[in-house]
Amino acid sequence: MDLLYGDYEYTFEDHDRTKGMDFVQKYLRMKHVIVFKMSHDVLQFNFYDHSKVILSSHGLLVTHIDKNYKIARLTLSEIMALS
Repeated sequence: MDLLYGDYEYTFEDHDRTKGMDFVQKYLRMKHVIVFKMSHDVLQFNFYDHSKVILSSHGLLVTHIDKNYKIARLTLSEIMALS
């Protein structure tokens, strides 16, 4: 539970927000990953080693959080330029 509720740079609690809250619409559990489709059109891939990949902005922004909770955020065009 300490890992889930840790104090990381990318987490916050918005206690005043009561409307327009984001939520999980669908999820799919697979052998190595759980995929969440969020209400605000974000796909989040949670791997069992606790790393995560998040696709947002209609798939144009990719966020990776490694198992040590280090965050990296790149646009799809930046990723394509790496190869």
